[in-house]
Amino acid sequence: MFHFLGLLKAMSVPFIYMIVFGFISGFLPNMDLDLMIVLLFFPTYILIGILAPIYNKKTPYFASFIGSLSLSVLNIFFGHFFIELETLADPDRVNRSLVLSTSVSIITTSIFLFTKKRKVLKNV
Repeated sequence: MFHFLGLLKAMSVPFIYMIVFGFISGFLPNMDLDLMIVLLFFPTYILIGILAPIYNKKTPYFASFIGSLSLSVLNIFFGHFFIELETLADPDRVNRSLVLSTSVSIITTSIFLFTKKRKVLKNV
């Protein structure tokens, strides 16, 4: 059964990471924008891919998908309403963002579950 509270717990760590990293990187004067996006994007969705199956043991892939989708939508809406980026005007960009974020988190979840299952089988 899906646990919504577990999803919120799993989403809180990547969300806090995004806020703290974004705040700290704002003070770095010469940080490359592409590097900043990579350092913000991959750890966020890798964290949701690892934490979602920990807090939702019965539905790990669905929790990973919903968690990454929710974080992506929050990012898109934040960029649209607060920073006034025209993110919703380009559907291809929105599609790429959603597909890339969900695929990174689901691949991370599958790798995490595979290694966890392999570790359990090795101990038996």
